[in-house]
Amino acid sequence: TNADLIPLSLFDMRRAIEEGTIDVAFFLQPATNSVIASIGEKGLATLVQTEHAESISKKYEHLSAETIPKGSFSIINNLPEKDTKLIAAPITVIAKKNLHPAVVTAIALALKEIAAPPTLVSSPCEFPSMKFEYTFEDSSRAAEIYKAGTANAPFLYKHLNFKVAGVIDSLTLVLSLLLSVNVILLHLVEPLKFWIQQKPQRQLQILEGLLRWPINEHSLNES
Repeated sequence: TNADLIPLSLFDMRRAIEEGTIDVAFFLQPATNSVIASIGEKGLATLVQTEHAESISKKYEHLSAETIPKGSFSIINNLPEKDTKLIAAPITVIAKKNLHPAVVTAIALALKEIAAPPTLVSSPCEFPSMKFEYTFEDSSRAAEIYKAGTANAPFLYKHLNFKVAGVIDSLTLVLSLLLSVNVILLHLVEPLKFWIQQKPQRQLQILEGLLRWPINEHSLNES
């Protein structure tokens, strides 16, 4: 009730902090963002520690407790002056299930290039990651790309034109399905073919069995 909430753009917020026209600013940006970094390096603002960061992260699974080490913004000026506990929110990228494999590959490679470098709260290659989201099904293609080294791309996209690789990639599933069906049919056709070839032999065995059957008057009358 004693505060005026003012919606400002990122750059307007930095200007307001520099001019001292606002007291508190809320950012939802990575610590490596140029605006955030410049505010921290110049000592224009103080990080407000979240006292119950660990408890909050346990209560709300989409949040995590992170520590900004002292000197992260400026080692020379020792900014911040102490380790600061904050709450972090990972960004989740969600796509429809039938998204083209080439598009998934392009997005995954872009995210990897952007998020792989270390930040104030993450180690090298810690992001992108599948371990922070439990609500949605993981993309196996994206997970495969994330596990590979930062310089690695799927074989097709590494050695072929991206569009050509995308076409081949989209056909891979169809080709693998056809191959699977072919293998199954081969396993069914061969036994059937063998069973048909053995039909005369089976009939001969039946006749031989009848010839060995003991014949008496009672059986003849029945016949």
